[in-house]
Amino acid sequence: MKNYTQIKIFDFLSVGVVFLNFTNLYTFLAGLTGLSFKVVGILFILFMAGYCVVNLSFLNRFLSSKPVILFLALFVIIPIVTLAYAPFRDLRYVGYTINFGMIFLVTGIWILKYGWMRFSKVILLSWACGITGIVLSYFIPSLFEAVALIQEQSAGGASSWSVVEIAESSQSRAFGFYMQSNRASHAVMMHLMLLIPFFLHDRSYARIVVLGISFGAILLTGSRGGFLIICGFSFLLFFYELKNGLRTKAGLVSGFSALPRYMVLLAVGVFVTLFILSVSIQTSNTQAGNSAVTRIFDSLFSSDYSLATDLSVQARLQAQDVFIERILERPIFGHGHFSTQFGKYTGHIPLAAHNMYYELAYEYGIPLATACYIYLFYLSFCREAKALTHYFRYNPMLILVSVLCVYTFVSNTVFDLRMFPAVISFFLVMLYFQGGEDLSLSKRGY
Repeated sequence: MKNYTQIKIFDFLSVGVVFLNFTNLYTFLAGLTGLSFKVVGILFILFMAGYCVVNLSFLNRFLSSKPVILFLALFVIIPIVTLAYAPFRDLRYVGYTINFGMIFLVTGIWILKYGWMRFSKVILLSWACGITGIVLSYFIPSLFEAVALIQEQSAGGASSWSVVEIAESSQSRAFGFYMQSNRASHAVMMHLMLLIPFFLHDRSYARIVVLGISFGAILLTGSRGGFLIICGFSFLLFFYELKNGLRTKAGLVSGFSALPRYMVLLAVGVFVTLFILSVSIQTSNTQAGNSAVTRIFDSLFSSDYSLATDLSVQARLQAQDVFIERILERPIFGHGHFSTQFGKYTGHIPLAAHNMYYELAYEYGIPLATACYIYLFYLSFCREAKALTHYFRYNPMLILVSVLCVYTFVSNTVFDLRMFPAVISFFLVMLYFQGGEDLSLSKRGY
């Protein structure tokens, strides 16, 4: 009995490590404890490696699926191999990639043991934590200044880092625990990828509440891409429900019955927009035209707006032109593991491509970058995805890939977010292992 309790504690500490990475709270843990990020990272990797060893039977089962091996090859093993010709070798970046892989494995093992429903509850808690951070950073940004300073000191850097990161608050853009507005917006969408099609698939009004709150949080970040993507995501949900029907607690009903719920969702969206606009309009930043909400609507819906005069858009396009030139220097094998960091430091490439595909192609070559996307599209149309669609009435993998592909053209942080491996691991267990052992889909008639 004592041994069983110890295993349980180990299990929940392990999912706690995934939670800290998912929410980005691990950086706050480093700051508040005074430990460097390097030490915290090493401790996390060792802990997760120990968890894999203790749960070797579940690890072997997880690795028995070819798509699992293929993911590790594309996103972990091959990138590390490219160290052989990378211009700069730093164990820190190797640690990032290993940590990425360990999060993927631990998530898969934990869901196999406890089921997708329990893990979804962890994600729901993580979502609530992320939303709280976004709200706090918008209304009380000074609360994060001290934490950012502690973080930077623990990393051994200068205190100016906190000034740079917290500068987003002067534009009235929330950044949350992710310390960057666009990352915070991406994080909200990553949570929704798991919660809406799965955990809340038969809870229509709960979906409206979660989508409404998430929409408000994304407005606070001022992310134009995030705004468009959550609108497109809601449209995809409506399309699938109209086409395939709506699953409720009472069973499957006609898709047209979803229409009133989406009218409610639209009303909630309008209300949230007006509420956040009314709150933000009281700040001096809004009067100067810097509100997060007005930033989105002015650039997307104003007749005076033009892409040709948008400095942010033009800067991104110029940066991507440079990236294309550098990619074509070594199109097959790329420049090597995390070579973007070295290239940015030396001025060989701009600070950001704002395009995930270009960053992957620069580091690992066009073939590998393309293979990563082909892999995701394969998961969307495989036989198992069709079976999942039959049960949930959505094709969750296709929704995920659609969101990731859109983000690809506006962001370079999609695949390097620590929640990405956990999300893919979750999807693979749903596709190839029927959602894990406890409360599995097989017990629900899947």
